[in-house]
Amino acid sequence: MAGRDWYGDPVKLTIYIPTYDRPADLKRLLDAVYPQLVDGVELIVSDNHGSARDLVAQYDGVRYVKRWTDIGCDGNCLSGVFAGTGEYVWVIGDDDKPMAGAVDYILRHVDGIDRLILTSSVAGETPVGFFGTMRDLWNLLSDKSFIVASTLCSMNVWRRSVMNVGEGVKHLDSRNVLAWTGLGCWSVRVASVPLMSVGREHQVTFAGFGETMAAYTDELADAIGVGRLPFQNFGRWNYTNAKAR
Repeated sequence: MAGRDWYGDPVKLTIYIPTYDRPADLKRLLDAVYPQLVDGVELIVSDNHGSARDLVAQYDGVRYVKRWTDIGCDGNCLSGVFAGTGEYVWVIGDDDKPMAGAVDYILRHVDGIDRLILTSSVAGETPVGFFGTMRDLWNLLSDKSFIVASTLCSMNVWRRSVMNVGEGVKHLDSRNVLAWTGLGCWSVRVASVPLMSVGREHQVTFAGFGETMAAYTDELADAIGVGRLPFQNFGRWNYTNAKAR
């Protein structure tokens, strides 16, 4: 198809969708992202359940991966670091949805940075359009709940070469494995407009959330050279607050 040679060389961006038996949500996501695909962008759907093959086949050029065993939500997300060949990787939860123009925005703003945060106007304190280092971002925020809100996988585009998969493997039960792999990301940009909509109003639903986030923020603080903060400073965060309005 003309203009759709997504697997040409080089690939700038790999969009990776981990999914598990959510056909309606997945279709909504594919309908939103598929029209945005251009040269230099590849799209991969990784299916932990096996029910999405026929649906994905309706979208020309989209790669389908069937997991022969259920590797879990975290494992499927972490596998996105290895999937495809893009310089940058964007893992989108199957119940989330990018807004119109999101891919174009990403392609115009990722050059030369390690991490692009696709923030929204209600995710804690949002320094829209920020560009600098993770340490600068941390010090800028008076409400540090933004740091935790930005662990949601769909809210980040990562430079693959600086991701530490070993950190993700150590934290497979955290539901924040990509944030762990990105501890070494130094330069960061925060989007100037909302680019993502979170599909479900997830509150904190997994066991050990507080302990996991306290450990993550401690390690992030150490990695970027700032003082640690008590985890209660992040009490405003939940998935709903990361929902673009």
